[in-house]
Amino acid sequence: MWSGLLYSACIGLSLIVIPGFVLLRAMWFSLPSSCVLSPVVSAALAAVSVEILSVLGIPCVWWTVCLAMLLPSFVVGAFRCVRCRLGASVDGADQICLFQRGESDKNDGVKRTWAAIAMSVAIGGAICIVVYLSSIGSPEAFVQNYDSAFHATHVKEMLDAQNYSSLTSGFYPSLWHAFVAMISSATGASSLVAANAFNSVIATFVYPLSSVALVATIFPGNSRRVALGGICCTSIAYFPWRLMLFGPLYSNVLAFSFMPAAVACFIKLVLPDAPGGYRLRFGIMFCLSGIALLFAQPNAIFSAGVYLVPFIMWRLYAGCIQNGSEAKNRFKGVTLAVLFSVLVAAVWIALASSQFLQATVTYARDTPLCLSDALKWAFHLSFVLRRPQFIAGTLIAFGGIALLAERGRRWVVFSYLLSILLYVVAVSFDGHFRELLTGFWYNDYHRLAAAASVFAVPLLVAGLDSCLLLLSRIAGLIADRIQCDPKRFSAEKMRKTVCISALLLLMITNAFPLPFLPPSIRSTGFDAVRFELNDMYDTAGVGPLDAEELAFLDRVESEVGNEAVIANQPFDGSVFAYATNDLNVLFDRYNPPTDEVHDAVRFELFSIADNEEVALAARELSVEYVLQLDAGENANGNASNSTIYAFAYVEDTWTGINEIDENTPGFTLLLSEGDMRLYRVDWADSGV
Repeated sequence: MWSGLLYSACIGLSLIVIPGFVLLRAMWFSLPSSCVLSPVVSAALAAVSVEILSVLGIPCVWWTVCLAMLLPSFVVGAFRCVRCRLGASVDGADQICLFQRGESDKNDGVKRTWAAIAMSVAIGGAICIVVYLSSIGSPEAFVQNYDSAFHATHVKEMLDAQNYSSLTSGFYPSLWHAFVAMISSATGASSLVAANAFNSVIATFVYPLSSVALVATIFPGNSRRVALGGICCTSIAYFPWRLMLFGPLYSNVLAFSFMPAAVACFIKLVLPDAPGGYRLRFGIMFCLSGIALLFAQPNAIFSAGVYLVPFIMWRLYAGCIQNGSEAKNRFKGVTLAVLFSVLVAAVWIALASSQFLQATVTYARDTPLCLSDALKWAFHLSFVLRRPQFIAGTLIAFGGIALLAERGRRWVVFSYLLSILLYVVAVSFDGHFRELLTGFWYNDYHRLAAAASVFAVPLLVAGLDSCLLLLSRIAGLIADRIQCDPKRFSAEKMRKTVCISALLLLMITNAFPLPFLPPSIRSTGFDAVRFELNDMYDTAGVGPLDAEELAFLDRVESEVGNEAVIANQPFDGSVFAYATNDLNVLFDRYNPPTDEVHDAVRFELFSIADNEEVALAARELSVEYVLQLDAGENANGNASNSTIYAFAYVEDTWTGINEIDENTPGFTLLLSEGDMRLYRVDWADSGV
């Protein structure tokens, strides 16, 4: 079983890396840059490809989408070959690179770059195995809540319709679902296995590589900080794991994983004195990143925009004073920065007030924390996990202080503080003020906490770097003072020993709860995530679809096949029957259609024998069977033996299915086990 997940993960990695990597290399990007930027480029290519295939009426299967994704690379590669044959120079290829090496580390800069990439993937993979895969229990495990039912059904519908478009019925960002469908199409694995495999790829490769890209862009020429970025980028427990539990917000996990790379491309785009070809390529990259964010989850665009506002203000100011520091130039820079902030505020208010966004902006949320608690939880990065990460939080504070002292890096601190501000407002404020500031994220502090976690990484890197440098200097002073034998233990060796030991201690205490520490500072966040993952993925526990019901669905599939329409009450767990067993259940989402025909089935199907309108409705929907996974008294969500999903369940709206039993006219009992039943509709059997 786990080998199938590993195979699916390898296919998912190929789909999210290879098309983008090939295109980036064709555009003269360096190898390291192509590695870290390839996922966001592949995502954009996939988003555009599935829409084009949908418009052309070409079925979406893994190989048709892959060919469409690779087509731009062939075109760009052919153009490059023609230019080379015409004698065009490509000597500037090395300039198209995120990783700039400083004068002091030219010899080992390349090694540190690849070390950063390798460490980010290795540590991300280790955390994925320890935290995620070891907790879910099975490759086919899934969270059994409201959003998860939609995700599972949506992927299955894509596979059956061979259409991965996000525009089939209005716009719904379905890029995560499209990749899961491609993996399932390529491997033959179930959509549930493909989902877990792709989530593992995101956590192990997509997010770490994207985060390293941002760190390398913010600290160009500082390969030491880039290497530390590879170590630290997955050390904040909140992201991506908590979003895989709340919702689960898989689309936001994917979008926020792309976000650092998108920000990095914009920063590279607007850097001064960049060659024209350099700027053009990063302009293309930024547009592709925007497409990826749009089709993954549009609120990531707002998160990236908020983060970039201080950077743009700084660039406007710096652009005015780069030719001199006269008061006139400074005043001009400040004026431009202020005018830009006013423009942003005006556009923000206009969008928040627009009619088409009102359902999003005014979405009701609870406010579980007061202002002081919100600030406290934001400081030590627990957010809603209730597991403080004191070491990481302290390092971020040190990093903020260090960056405030670095010219050209102060904007990073203000960008992070803006992210924290939005989280604090969402979790502790109420009313129109919160809707204005956080409405683009559905006023959801979970998403905003995730965005803050993503953008905390550069500060964490700067804080760790500052602490290690301080420890290194102290170690050097001690070594010089004690005058140890330089052949056995020089000051340089002592500095390296202290730094490596401190780094290992940080990684251990940040990832594993140590029993000898006081309880108030023992937890790290990862233990809380593992506990919640174990609880929410436990199909043998209190989920609406338990192990016995899964076994019963296998019997139902053997009895009726995959084509017959089965009326069901989705809150008893049968909502997942389409995803798990390919059963053609009538209600494969928790929120059912509200037309008259479906309402007749939901409210009055039990009266089919003597109610002609109900019989006509059932015939119109081609209902042949009725499935109950919690029959009789157990259909009450409060019953002791019930496995009903209680959230949003209104028992009176499902009487048409709940009240059917062995004595109901018009139905014949086919399968019975415990409180699980399968009935045949008699008119369907007789052909009437």
